[in-house]
Amino acid sequence: MRYTITGDNLQFVNVQLEEKEVLQSVAGGMAYMTGNMVMEAKMAGGILRGLGRTLSGASLFLVEYRSKGGTGIVGLAGSAPGKIVDLDIGRGKWIVQKTGYLGSQATVDLKIAFQKKLGSVFFGGEGFVLQELSGEGIAFIAACGDFNIVDLK
Repeated sequence: MRYTITGDNLQFVNVQLEEKEVLQSVAGGMAYMTGNMVMEAKMAGGILRGLGRTLSGASLFLVEYRSKGGTGIVGLAGSAPGKIVDLDIGRGKWIVQKTGYLGSQATVDLKIAFQKKLGSVFFGGEGFVLQELSGEGIAFIAACGDFNIVDLK
């Protein structure tokens, strides 16, 4: 998988897939794709994982993209003006805001995460439910405005 992130405050992730590669995204994340791309909605992880994703701001189903007949391109975009960042999930687990996940390689696992402290729920501004990204591969997250990525040890 090769990709570029283009744009300034209305960014897109342009993902180039070869025939055996798979990209997954939330429903509604695709902005454009070449004609040789095949989309398929799947409830990755079963009904309970799907319901957990729904509570975390993602969709019950994840959409898988595959190229058929050569190299294909998929463009993913956030739902509002802002930035998109690529994360190497293999370097460790990531917790992102409720609607932060945009898409990833199929080897990345998207789960529901919860705030652990009651004060954070009421005064942190993110609510009780968050998204957890784990596994291996590259994931794309989107947010309104700019990012401040902090490495918590």
